[in-house]
Amino acid sequence: CDKEEIFDTKNRKGIPGFLSAGTDANLRRLTAIKEIKNNPSLYDLVIIGIPIWSSNISTPIRTYLSLCKEEFKKVAFFCTRLGSDSKKVFADMKTLVKKSHLLYLS
Repeated sequence: CDKEEIFDTKNRKGIPGFLSAGTDANLRRLTAIKEIKNNPSLYDLVIIGIPIWSSNISTPIRTYLSLCKEEFKKVAFFCTRLGSDSKKVFADMKTLVKKSHLLYLS
């Protein structure tokens, strides 16, 4: 199993970084991410694990999904936080990638 870690190039450290992360997530902004090494189109299934930022998709993952949405054959999502906001986040991710056969784990 190959893995791809998505890196945000924006400094998210400290209180200013925490606040900008929440603001960017709430406003559904995209960010610059480091180069993607693995082409998702080469995989039958891509499993994406995400943190939830301020009840939204984290900004780096939103960027990755936006850049690669046409490349996914099948995609599965899991999040690292339980709660009612995970359903909203999964719905948002489904809308972003526009795939009908998705798996969600939380």
